[in-house]
Amino acid sequence: MPARTGQGRGRPRVLPARPDASEAISALEGTGKSEYQANEIFGGAVRINRYLARAGFGSRRQVEDFITSGRVKVNGKLVTALDTKIEPGDLVTLDGRQVRFTEGHIYAGFNKPAGYAVSARSFPDSPSIYELLPENCQGLKYAGRLDQDSRGLVVLSNDGEFLNQIMHPGRRITKRYIVTLDELPEAEEMSRAFYRGVVDDGEMLRAVRVGILDRTKKTVEVILAEGRKRQIRRMFASLEVKVLDLYRISVGSLSLENHPTEEGAVFSFQPEELFGLKKHDPVLGDFNPWKKED
Repeated sequence: MPARTGQGRGRPRVLPARPDASEAISALEGTGKSEYQANEIFGGAVRINRYLARAGFGSRRQVEDFITSGRVKVNGKLVTALDTKIEPGDLVTLDGRQVRFTEGHIYAGFNKPAGYAVSARSFPDSPSIYELLPENCQGLKYAGRLDQDSRGLVVLSNDGEFLNQIMHPGRRITKRYIVTLDELPEAEEMSRAFYRGVVDDGEMLRAVRVGILDRTKKTVEVILAEGRKRQIRRMFASLEVKVLDLYRISVGSLSLENHPTEEGAVFSFQPEELFGLKKHDPVLGDFNPWKKED
């Protein structure tokens, strides 16, 4: 795939081509996962929605939308009927990518470069991260998005319950960002606005923590416990400050600092590494903003 030119840190940048698949596969070795045939699961013909759901592409209701909207082919032929049966040996593709089955669960972190959308579909001006992911990650789903212009950690898995736990508001999974600005607001003004909350388009946007990292480089650390669309950019826009670069460095206890990974590449991890214990959280330490005072 040819390299693309995108925007990041306020200047043109060359985006990486898709990493060599063998390197990415090696990064996931040791997890005990291997590809196998669908007939080993079902033993015979199966309805297409169940087939796609079992392959990790979402719930049966979600994959039904993929089918009826014309995104699925069987043996090269477009299918939109939900009663379509998949026979052993059939070739099923979603958005042109072969549907593959994996034994057990895979947990992968992806260092997303700017210029790619966290989406299952690609468009001319919005290429998908799946154009960069290796073959053994094509069936994985993601937990939470990063906007196209942002960089950093994206969590991928075929374990639906694990992904739901990350996104569930009750788990309060924090996300840490390093943000480069065109100018620094006053620290007190920024803290007051971000802790009290910024109202934008009827939504209350808050940060768990915000602080200046480097005045010369105009970098700020922001920690969120929620994930609304373009939240950090909208919050700084309320202070009339423009975000030049937004880099998500951690989700929960899972951090790119502990897994140095080049942009466009993946690494493996175990679920407990992301959830961890609050007292060992490298982001919040002993601080728990949801603990009720005695």
